[in-house]
Amino acid sequence: MTTMAPDLLLQFAADWEKIYKSAVFSGIVGDKAHQARGGYHIAIEDQPSDNYSITRPDDKAPPGTWPRNKASAVDMSMNTADMKLCAQRLQAAWNDKSDPRRKYLNAFNGWLGTGDAARWDFYANKKLFATSDHKWHVHLEFRRKWIDSKVAMTAVLSILKGEPKPFSGPYLRKPWPSYMPKGHYFGLVTGPRESHGGYYAAERPDIKAIQQRLITLGYVTGVTSPTSTWADGKFGAATKTAVTKWQKAKFASTTSRFGEVWSDDWKHLFTY
Repeated sequence: MTTMAPDLLLQFAADWEKIYKSAVFSGIVGDKAHQARGGYHIAIEDQPSDNYSITRPDDKAPPGTWPRNKASAVDMSMNTADMKLCAQRLQAAWNDKSDPRRKYLNAFNGWLGTGDAARWDFYANKKLFATSDHKWHVHLEFRRKWIDSKVAMTAVLSILKGEPKPFSGPYLRKPWPSYMPKGHYFGLVTGPRESHGGYYAAERPDIKAIQQRLITLGYVTGVTSPTSTWADGKFGAATKTAVTKWQKAKFASTTSRFGEVWSDDWKHLFTY
């Protein structure tokens, strides 16, 4: 038997143990009984080629190039309270199909504190039965592709800590200016007091940013470069036309004041 425990997986186990007060590391490499039935506690080369733990795309090697002599599962014993918390956090990631951290895990066995222990399969997206010993220890399987990945270990530890999934959507690249009073907007320089159009010098960089963004998005006829002198920091009729064109193309059903940039318009314009 040549199965080894990956160094990063040993460190992962030590870090996991620190998250829950009652947690006690139970092992990575399986014994002879584990070897006989195979699974993620056993290396690829130490079990039959048709074992369930080495047939999925992120487990097979070859064609994968990850190690064939390393286990990829961790067992962690803990009391009922910590078991419930740990299983709930892992289940939350299992439930959320958009959580990017799911890709590192094959499955986990655990218990939510009532009924039978269960197995949550991330690859098949199925919840199955698990033996009763998983009421006192969590069995956590990494896909073999990631057993030497620090990124994978860090990501799964963040699940165990109860941290939210990484934000993967667009970001607001420019915040709404703090000097804008409630009920004010960016509009014609000739507009009412509430319309900030570049009359004051402090407003002009923000209006210029609006103009440059509209150029980049293709809503300024005949202008293609955001460095063009068209973006002059003054909100005139041409800027109002470009804003209106953008709003009608993207937010016709939700915009009530075309040609003006309010805080919600600003958010739409600068989130990318």
